[in-house]
Amino acid sequence: MSKYNIYLNKILNSDSIEKLHKLKQKFLIISNIQINSFTIIGYFGIFILFALFVALIILIGMVEKDKDLLYELAYIDNVTNIYNRNKYLEDQNKFNAILLLNIDGFKNINDLYGRERGDKILMEVADFLKKLDKNVYRIVADNFAILSKDKNLVETYVKTIMNTFEYVNYSVDEKLDFQISLSAAISEKKPLLKTAEIALHYIKQNKRLKFIEYNDNLDNSEKIKRNIKKSTILSNAINNNRIIPYFQPIVDVKTDKIIKYEVLARIDNNGKIESIFPYLEIAKENRMYREITKIIISKAFEMLYNKNIYFSVNLSIEDILDAEIIWFLRKKFREFKGIEKYLTFEILESEAVKDYKQVEKFIKLMKMKNISFAIDDFGSGYSNFAHIINLDIDFIKIDGSLIKNIDKDSVSKTVVELVGLFAKRENIKTIAEFVHNKEVFEIVKNLGIDYVQGYYLYEPLPEPI
Repeated sequence: MSKYNIYLNKILNSDSIEKLHKLKQKFLIISNIQINSFTIIGYFGIFILFALFVALIILIGMVEKDKDLLYELAYIDNVTNIYNRNKYLEDQNKFNAILLLNIDGFKNINDLYGRERGDKILMEVADFLKKLDKNVYRIVADNFAILSKDKNLVETYVKTIMNTFEYVNYSVDEKLDFQISLSAAISEKKPLLKTAEIALHYIKQNKRLKFIEYNDNLDNSEKIKRNIKKSTILSNAINNNRIIPYFQPIVDVKTDKIIKYEVLARIDNNGKIESIFPYLEIAKENRMYREITKIIISKAFEMLYNKNIYFSVNLSIEDILDAEIIWFLRKKFREFKGIEKYLTFEILESEAVKDYKQVEKFIKLMKMKNISFAIDDFGSGYSNFAHIINLDIDFIKIDGSLIKNIDKDSVSKTVVELVGLFAKRENIKTIAEFVHNKEVFEIVKNLGIDYVQGYYLYEPLPEPI
């Protein structure tokens, strides 16, 4: 026991207690420091969480604001502040009818008075349409659309719009007022916009119309397909040297002899020889007409050079006014010297003379080379006796529309007789086209027509005979 007492006394002596006390104090100090550190860290963590929360709220606000901005950019027209085409494309299947509107002559207003004033007109129209219906869209440029589930409703809109814009002047600025007029098309057939655009296009081609409702008879998509097919055939023929000349004899009525040939353009369509006539409109639209003219002239000159054969080639007013064709002719005359005296240019009289002075100048220039001239298709379109006198024409080709029924139509017979009398007085030779049977031939012969051309005598031939 005494041994344990000794140890106990050592533990309880003042040195040991003092050390324990110091150890306690040190522990308390360290503990307080750590507790204070944890407290600070805790407060800092709370602050961070609060800051993150505030930042999140701000970020959400910014996202919502950006979302509104993105929506506006995507779906709102920046000029008129109404829905744009993107919004239309999203909404179109929700509705059953469309009213498509176009500002008449808007391009002229824009070009003459500037885009700023043009934009003000667009805003005037948009503001008016928004008062009628909330589903208003600016489709493109000056085309607006209203979508509705009720066709009767858009029909009432048309009446309101037409009556309003017909009688009200819209002020663009203090010095300038505009009378705005609109063309309108309604459609219930889907796709709504496409069918409405077809109807609107029909209005633009028929200036007397201001409003129309789509029907299938207005759809020219099949015609467009046919034109695309024709354009492809024509382009391939040009690129593959399959535009070829044919030669139709022109016969002297008195002697029954061939005096010359008209050179006609043909297309070799995969072995099938076709007239160029059904392709001419497409050729002009697609700017291929010039190439056809150059090909036919080149091939005719090559085939007839040094053969002492008289021939005629068709030239349109467009050809005569084309500087490239003029330079081309000069080149060919240098290449085939002397061919000019055998050549007649047939000017298509069915076309309006857009620049009379230029045509007159061209004829005078060519006549200096001993080239003759004929007015083709006389009696159709823009027939004018003054043209014949002023342009120093050598031949009048009377249009087939007067000749082909001359044995049945007394009016045609009278007109042809008058043309013949006029031509003889002016010392101009006459040619009757489309002579297709003996009866017609005898009539034109008795009327004093000088030459005839047609299937009764000769069909167009791949080369002169």
